[in-house]
Amino acid sequence: MTFLALIAVICFGFAVYNLSCAFADIPTQRTSRMMLLSRRQQGVKPEKLLDVYITRIAGLIAPYLKLDKLRRNKLQRALDIAGLELTPEVYTARAWVTAGAVGAAAVLMAFLMPLMTPVLIGLAVALLYSVNLTKF
Repeated sequence: MTFLALIAVICFGFAVYNLSCAFADIPTQRTSRMMLLSRRQQGVKPEKLLDVYITRIAGLIAPYLKLDKLRRNKLQRALDIAGLELTPEVYTARAWVTAGAVGAAAVLMAFLMPLMTPVLIGLAVALLYSVNLTKF
C-alpha cells in the first residue's frame, strides 16, 4: 500500500510539472538544456537550470508587484552597479519565489520524513543482516 502511495506521489509530481510547464510557458527540461548548451557555445557565462526556472516564474509575478518610487530607484541603481539586467520588480519577485521554494521544500521534507522512516528501518535491518557478524 505504501508503495502504491509512493508511485501515486511520483506520478502526481510529474503531472504537476508538465502542467505547470504548459500553462506558465516554462520551457521543459529538454528545451532548457538546449538553451543552456547554445549559451555555452556562444561563450556566455553558463546559467543554472534552476535559475532559469526561478527567473521565468518571477517574470510572471513581477507585474503584480508595486514598489514605491524611492525603493525602486535605489534597487535599480544597485542592480545597475552589480551588472544585473533585471528590473527591481523581477529581482524582488525572484527573492519571493526562492523563499517560497525553500519553504515548500521544507514542508515537503517534513511530510515525507515520517513516510521514509519504515524504508530507512528496513534498509538498516537489511544492512545488518548483510554484514558478516562472525568477524566481531
